[in-house]
Amino acid sequence: MKKFKKLLLVIVASITASIGLIVFASCENVSKDNPEHEHVFGDWEITVEQTCGADGERERACEVCGDKETEVLPATGEHTYGDWVVIRKALCEEDGLQRKT
Repeated sequence: MKKFKKLLLVIVASITASIGLIVFASCENVSKDNPEHEHVFGDWEITVEQTCGADGERERACEVCGDKETEVLPATGEHTYGDWVVIRKALCEEDGLQRKT
């Protein structure tokens, strides 16, 4: 029974050491000073809003080294009109003018 406990202790110790080495090895190369790492990008942020006729842009940054990745957001091609705005009020003898924004 003592041999079994000793063997079990050796196995548990070696597994624990292996896990520690795996964690240490995976974190070892991740730093701002070491360019050889797998990027960990944050969420996308819109930097330029897309419109009906102009492309937009979004970017995200690596949380480790700060490298940025950008993506073009294509123009929608669709214009969304706002409310009517009175430019000139109509008079008895003169037409008025309204325009959508």
